[in-house]
Amino acid sequence: MSKKICSEHPHRQEIGRRIRAHRERLGLTMGELAKRCGYPTASYVFRWERGAMPSPDAIEVMMRIFDDPLLFTPGLASNADEDGSRLIGESDLEYWLGV
Repeated sequence: MSKKICSEHPHRQEIGRRIRAHRERLGLTMGELAKRCGYPTASYVFRWERGAMPSPDAIEVMMRIFDDPLLFTPGLASNADEDGSRLIGESDLEYWLGV
């Protein structure tokens, strides 16, 4: 019986996609990102990109590296487009304006 890495929760999958998009945008390998976050191997990033939640320390490092303080806020974070630009939806503005 194999362990299931990917969470069934859609928000975790969304966060995993964001981690991968930001990592690729910066040209980092999984191993390089793992080392920057204080982990010895790429297997940690592999798991994060498939829905496992990183440690609080790794989250803080990634938010700083990716310059995306809302990276781990499902439904609110601005998504990085392929060219690195950010797209902010109407629901994001409503949340921040308290509408």
